[in-house]
Amino acid sequence: MEKALTEVRGEIERIEGRRRYLADQAAMSTISMDLHEPRPITSSGRRGFWSKITRSFSRGLDGFGDAVGGSIEIIIAGSPIVVIFGGLGWAGLKGFRRLRRRPKFHKEEQTEA
Repeated sequence: MEKALTEVRGEIERIEGRRRYLADQAAMSTISMDLHEPRPITSSGRRGFWSKITRSFSRGLDGFGDAVGGSIEIIIAGSPIVVIFGGLGWAGLKGFRRLRRRPKFHKEEQTEA
């Protein structure tokens, strides 16, 4: 009889431990939700010839504007670099020309004088 009672008590303690574990897990659980607005309803009808022409023309103008804007950005961003390297090149060229204009003395000319 005591053996059966001990087994029942052990089973009760095991079940009680499992109940506490599940209660703790439920207390720490998190619910996450992703909310977003529904997509706007668009017509699924075919687009006409003029609609396609208008859209293509608009995209072409947008591309041209992007190209012009990019070119202006490159010119503005590159101008300091051009000035710096241009100045260094000019100074280097001027120094090189000065070195070429100097008379060259040979050992033979120095011994004759």
